[in-house]
Amino acid sequence: MNYQELIERALKGRTVNAVSKVWGVPQPTLSRYARGTSMPDWDTGLKIAKEAGVDPTEAFEVFAAEARTHKVKNFKLQMGNVHTILLSVMAAFALLVTLFMTSAKAESLTYAESLPKSNNSIYIM
Repeated sequence: MNYQELIERALKGRTVNAVSKVWGVPQPTLSRYARGTSMPDWDTGLKIAKEAGVDPTEAFEVFAAEARTHKVKNFKLQMGNVHTILLSVMAAFALLVTLFMTSAKAESLTYAESLPKSNNSIYIM
């Protein structure tokens, strides 16, 4: 049995709103549990197990497996964010280097143009 099956068995075809009133769990919270976007606390987990007619040990094994899945998803999401941030930093760095090089080249040209023009002199820059 997986997490979604456990939740469906506990709901017994009732709406999340109806069950939330019976269990004393806020409807938005129970809705997050039903969608799998949040994990229940211990007390609610025990209520889910009892309502589903499942041994609490088996139910908590299902909860643990779902929690591991959430950790993997969150880790992948965080790594994706890190990747995006690194790409942004690299792009900003490349832009700064380009601006610096363009500015340095312009200053060099300005300096060279300001030197006196003479065929007999050698200037080292």
